[in-house]
Amino acid sequence: MKKKYRRKNKKTNLFLIFFYIAIFIIAFLLFEPSKFLKEDNSTKKNTILVQLTEKDKLEEFNFIIDLLENDYPYLSINEKYAEINLNKIREKYKELIKETKDDINYEKILSDFFKEFNQPNLYLLDSDNYYLYQQYLETMDNSPWYKVINSKMPSLRYGEYKNNFKNNDYFSGLSMTILLENKIAYIKITDFSPLFVETDKPLIENFLKSINDYPYLIIDIRDNQGQSIEYVLNNIVEPLAHDTLVMDSIILERNENHKEFLNYYNNLPYITIKNDYKNSSLLKDTPISKENLESFPLYREYNIRINKKSSFKGEIFLLQNKNTKNAADFFSQFSNITDFANTVGQFTGGNGVNLNTAFIELPKSGFILSMPVGMGINEEGSSNTEFGTYPEIRVDEEADSLNVLLEMLN
Repeated sequence: MKKKYRRKNKKTNLFLIFFYIAIFIIAFLLFEPSKFLKEDNSTKKNTILVQLTEKDKLEEFNFIIDLLENDYPYLSINEKYAEINLNKIREKYKELIKETKDDINYEKILSDFFKEFNQPNLYLLDSDNYYLYQQYLETMDNSPWYKVINSKMPSLRYGEYKNNFKNNDYFSGLSMTILLENKIAYIKITDFSPLFVETDKPLIENFLKSINDYPYLIIDIRDNQGQSIEYVLNNIVEPLAHDTLVMDSIILERNENHKEFLNYYNNLPYITIKNDYKNSSLLKDTPISKENLESFPLYREYNIRINKKSSFKGEIFLLQNKNTKNAADFFSQFSNITDFANTVGQFTGGNGVNLNTAFIELPKSGFILSMPVGMGINEEGSSNTEFGTYPEIRVDEEADSLNVLLEMLN
């Protein structure tokens, strides 16, 4: 009898345990259903992109306008040279955005809007650029650009627009040849691409070894608008530095909103970015215009130092033109300041002294905006973006700089 009683008592206890668990679950569901629904919807939103509403698009457009008015450094230059008026085109594109029927059309309208400014570093990344940068930034996973490119919304957005892009046909345009045996060597690079820093470096170094005793080397960067300063310093300047080269420069800033992008350059061994922002009033006795000092209340300094490494003793000439921009313009500026090379041709298109181009995730769509956020200043105090970098040997636009230089050297 005792055994039966114990068995019966055990069954009763198990029944009570299951009963209380069931009651607890039912009560929890009754009083917290919204929590489950919210988490489910949140998960859904994190995996599926919903078409933007007109309200979403207009709110995002207002966000863009605020960025341009408060953070973008070249608005006055664009209004002067591209003959645009932000207030006018704002109303024009607001109406065009209202007419968009889907996100693809909205993307096109935004892209057209940024083209109005005629500033090569102000643009909406398309899928080609997105996947190109994603590939390049794999080796820079601690950079702010990497974080924006690989954040959740852009990954979803550009995943929907994914095309069959392959960079098999994409190259730096590197070519190297001997123009006159034992006398003149020639290197041409059409794109300082970040994707080819590693692959082009040994090719250039091998060529430089073969011309070590040449008296003249011509480097042609006409029409080069590449973005990679690392390409310039790693692949060309460092292997040819027959003296210690130092460049000090400043960037005027409107605010501190995007400082992480400029700070990243401290990861490079030859660049030092001063962390502290200084008041631009300290520059009042310099050639920098009063207008720029008033528009940019802050500035930061940076220093580039390349130590002597090369035994090359020849004279270097750098060919440039008005389409020499970005990292190529930086190369021209660096050459003038350090006497690394003699610059030949016309004024460049600028955009090189300012190292600070940010990637900004748009809050509603997840599209990525590339935007400069500082103004680089030339050594004589002018805006690098507005005036470019001067050539030490001036050549008329109608003439071919290479032919003119070859006549001088022969």
